[in-house]
Amino acid sequence: MASWFQGTIGDRRDILEGDDFRNRLVARVETPELADQIVAEHNAAVKAALLPAIPSRRLFLSQAAGLAAGGTTALALATVSATADAAANDSALSKLEEEIFEQYEAAHAHDDEIYKVHEIWRDELIRQESEPISSPLTSKQRWDLVTAMPESKEHTRLVTLGRPFFDRMNALIEQMFAIPAHTAEGRRAKVSVLLSCVMGKEWCLIDKDTDYDVEMTRNLLVEFIGGKPAEQLRDQFSVLS
Repeated sequence: MASWFQGTIGDRRDILEGDDFRNRLVARVETPELADQIVAEHNAAVKAALLPAIPSRRLFLSQAAGLAAGGTTALALATVSATADAAANDSALSKLEEEIFEQYEAAHAHDDEIYKVHEIWRDELIRQESEPISSPLTSKQRWDLVTAMPESKEHTRLVTLGRPFFDRMNALIEQMFAIPAHTAEGRRAKVSVLLSCVMGKEWCLIDKDTDYDVEMTRNLLVEFIGGKPAEQLRDQFSVLS
């Protein structure tokens, strides 16, 4: 009887209840009571097997609502995660901007001194080269005389002092521009470095004599930044009348 009963668990759900099913059992077992017991146990087993696979409408709606809520939550969490990742990346850009300008300031710390000594040895070189063709000195000899000047040696020394800072700045700039900007603040950081540290001082002029092409390109870059960071940079580069 046990093997027969186990074989009925997979039968269709429409024989869970009913006299026909019971009557068929009565013909095969010893007493009606035993048939009733088998029917009860059979129905309980079939329900246990079928209900998880055939949920009620209420159960289905409950599960569907749960899935929908879970999907919405997952989407929201994914959006928050993506936003957080973008903010984290742009936070890295802001940090790199700070580091780049630190190196920029150190690299240009001796600019005034370099300019002064450069003017001295440059003027001497011009004077040497302006001498009559009959001068016994060759161009190389004139150059050697100029490079032996204290001002020329000081120029070389000051430039050498700044070189490690330039190298470090350039490495940081390459690192920065390898990171995509996802927010206005990130774009502002990259444009600020581009204009000040890559393009050169002429791109940072803020007077009425600023070249037209420089001004237009700079304005477009600022427009692409968007938001309050764009306003901040626009104020910084506003052309004075």
